[in-house]
Amino acid sequence: MGSHTLRAGAEWRMQNFAQQLSGNVSGTYNFDDSYTQENNGSDSTFSQQNFALSYASFLMGINTSNSVTQQAPESYQSPYYAVYADDTWRVTPKLTIIPGIRFELENGLVEKHNQLVVGWNPTASLPLISGPANIAYAATVASAPAAVQAVLPSSLTIQGGPNYAGVNGNPRNAYANSYRVLPRFGGTYQVNHRVVVRAGFGLYYDTMNALTPLADQDGFSANTTVNTSTTFGTNFTPGNSPLSNPFPANAAGARFNAPVGSTAGSYYYLGASPTNLYDHSTTPAREYRGSIGTQIQLGGSTMVDISFNIARTSNILIGKNSTFTPSSFYTGGQQTNSATATLLNTLVSNPFNISNFSGLASSNPAAYSVISHSTYYTGSTMSVGSLIRAYPQMGGFTENEPLGKSDFQEVLFHVTHRWSHGLSLMGSFEVNDQHDADYFNNAYDPTPSFEQSNNSLPTRLTVEEVWALPFGRGNKWASKGWENALFGGFKINSSYEAQPGSLITFGNLFYEGTPSASQIKIKHPIYVNGLSTGGSNYVQWLNPGTVTATIANGVCTYSGNGFVTNPSCQPNAYNERVFPTHINGVRAMGMNNVNGNVSRNFHIVERVNFETSLQVYNVFNHQGLSAPTATVTSSNFGRVTGDGFPQAGARWLSIQGRIQF
Repeated sequence: MGSHTLRAGAEWRMQNFAQQLSGNVSGTYNFDDSYTQENNGSDSTFSQQNFALSYASFLMGINTSNSVTQQAPESYQSPYYAVYADDTWRVTPKLTIIPGIRFELENGLVEKHNQLVVGWNPTASLPLISGPANIAYAATVASAPAAVQAVLPSSLTIQGGPNYAGVNGNPRNAYANSYRVLPRFGGTYQVNHRVVVRAGFGLYYDTMNALTPLADQDGFSANTTVNTSTTFGTNFTPGNSPLSNPFPANAAGARFNAPVGSTAGSYYYLGASPTNLYDHSTTPAREYRGSIGTQIQLGGSTMVDISFNIARTSNILIGKNSTFTPSSFYTGGQQTNSATATLLNTLVSNPFNISNFSGLASSNPAAYSVISHSTYYTGSTMSVGSLIRAYPQMGGFTENEPLGKSDFQEVLFHVTHRWSHGLSLMGSFEVNDQHDADYFNNAYDPTPSFEQSNNSLPTRLTVEEVWALPFGRGNKWASKGWENALFGGFKINSSYEAQPGSLITFGNLFYEGTPSASQIKIKHPIYVNGLSTGGSNYVQWLNPGTVTATIANGVCTYSGNGFVTNPSCQPNAYNERVFPTHINGVRAMGMNNVNGNVSRNFHIVERVNFETSLQVYNVFNHQGLSAPTATVTSSNFGRVTGDGFPQAGARWLSIQGRIQF
C-alpha cells in the first residue's frame, strides 16, 4: 500500500492446568526424643537435643505425632483472546513510524468443579457467631480491669467471610475478566549514514492464567494431626506401639478430618489466619514502557548505542494485613511502646470459646467442625489486642490486592568493536534507579510505601571478548597439515562483570543520629581473627556505633551515636517505623568477577565434529561474602560470618565435550 505496510491478526488460547488428588495421603509419622529422654512424667524439664534418642524412638516404634493430608484435586482453565493491528509507515526515506494497537480479553480463572474461593465479602453476615459472641463479650468487658474496659469497643463487629465459586450467586471465576487495550508506538529517524535515532512507547499487561494459577481452594482440603500422647507417654501400653492405631476414631467416629468444601460458607475462616485470598477485582499488573536512543557508527568497525529507558508498573499484587491494630495505639519516637504492649497483651475471658456456640453444631455442622479444630475457639482466654481490631472472629487475615507499584529508569551505554583476525570486544555500562512500593511502612497504612529496590542494582559494567585465534584452515598461520591439526580451531571467550551488592534490609530499630552510608558502612571492612580467642572469624562490615542505652522506670536514656543494641530498648509491634528499610549505599559485597572459556572444534569426518571447551569461573579466585547480620540485638550485628552470592565459591573449572553431526 505505497508507503504503508499494514499487519493485523488474532490469537486464541485455551489454557488448562489439571492435577489429580494429591497430598500427604500415606501419612507422616514423627519420631523425636520426647519419650526416649529422662522425663519426670509431668513436663519436659529434662529436654535434651540428641539425634540418637530420636532414632531410638524409631527403633521402638514410639512416635510423637502422626499427620495425613487430603489435598483437593484441581482443574483450571482461562481462555484468552486477542486482536491486533499495526502500520509500518515510511514517511520519508529517513523517517519511519510504527503505530499499533492490541486488544486482549483474558477470562478469570475457573475451576472445573467450582472448588475455589473467588473473593472476600467484608460485610458477610455471621449471625450464628455474632449474637452468642456479643452476649459473652458483655461479660468479658464487665470482668475486665478498668484500663482494659477503656479501650475495648462497646460491642464486636463480627462479619466478613469467603465467597465460594457458584454458591449463592457468586461468580465461578477467581477474579474478574480482564479487558485491556494496549497501544504501541515506535519510530526511527536516520540522521545520516552513521547515526540513527530510535524511540518507542507501549502499554503492557501481565497475565493471570491457568498455567500459573493464583487460586485459593481453602475448605476443599483437610489435614488430620494426632498426638500419640497428651500425658507425656503415661498412656502407653507395654508391647503395644502407637503405630498400631495411628489415627484413632474421634468423638464423631471418624479417623480422618473430612474436607468441608463450601458448606461452611462465610464461616469457614473462623479462628483461621488466611493468607492466600485474592481480591476478586484483581487485574494483571500494568506497565508503561518507553525508550529513546541513538546508534552511532564510528569508523568502519565500532558501534556505539546509547539509550534512555523507563518503566512504570502498577497493580502489582501485594499482601495487605486486614486485621491490623488501629493507628491510635501506635507511638513514634525512640522509646519502646511498653504500655500499649502490656495493655493489648492482657488476657481476658474468650467470648469466642466454643462453649458459647452449642447451637452451631446443629445449625451449621461444617462451621462447628471448623471451630472445634481451632485453638482460637477452644481457648478460655484471648488477648485484648484480638478484640480491638477488625475481624475479631479470626486469628488474622491477609488479602492479596493489586496495590504495588514500581518506577524504573535507566541509561544504557553499549559499545561493540571488531578487529581483523577474528577479535571482537563488547562492553556495556548501565546506570539505573528503581523504587518499588512493595511493603507497608506501618501495618495500618492503606497503601504500600516506596523503597529503593534490590531488583535492579544501580550500576553494572560488563565487558566481553571473543577471539577466534588466527590458526588453522583458512587462516594465515598453521593452515594445513600437522600444524592445522595441532593449533587450528581454537577460540577464546572471556567476560568481566562488576556491580555493587544488594541493599541491606533493616527491621524497625532505634538509631541515635542521622543514619547515612558514611556513618554505617565501614569503608574498608575489618577482618577479625576470632579463632585466636576461641571464637569464629568474621568481617566487621557495619559500624554499630557508640550508643550506650540504660533503662530506668521503663524509660531508655541514650548516649553516643549509632545503633541502639540494648534488647530492652527496642521498638515493639506497637511502635511506628522510625528507621528506613534501606539506606542508599549500605550494601553487601558486590561482584567483581572474570570468567573465561577456551574452546576448540575437531573435525572427525564429513559432517561430524567434536567440540570441546574449558570453562573457568572466577578466574582470579575472588572470595564472595554474604550479607552482614542486620539484627541489632545479635552479638553478630554488622558482621559477615560466611560466603555468599555472587562469588560464594572458589575458582572452578569445567571441561565439556560434545559431538555434532
